[in-house]
Amino acid sequence: MFVMIFSIAMANASAEEVNRTSELKLSVVVAPLYPMGAAAKSWGDALNDSAKGTFTVKFYPGAQLAGRDATKEFRALQTGEIDLAVGSALQWSDAFPPLAAIALPW
Repeated sequence: MFVMIFSIAMANASAEEVNRTSELKLSVVVAPLYPMGAAAKSWGDALNDSAKGTFTVKFYPGAQLAGRDATKEFRALQTGEIDLAVGSALQWSDAFPPLAAIALPW
């Protein structure tokens, strides 16, 4: 069972910091051809539409920013290499163990 989690690494960033970081990086493990990838792409597009040029969201499918390794994606969020991500609780539970409870009994 996969649970889609939307994470915003910059949740505590001020508007001024977001403006200086005019491009936010959105990562997803799969291609937009798959439901999770399509949802991530739609989310990025919706953010771009609502931002009205304040910032842009660039879409990176295939966990490109995490060395194409889904288990490293959450750590990349923590370090700031990725600003936004759509991922699986099962894959991210290695970096954040409480997420493993969602994936029980696997």
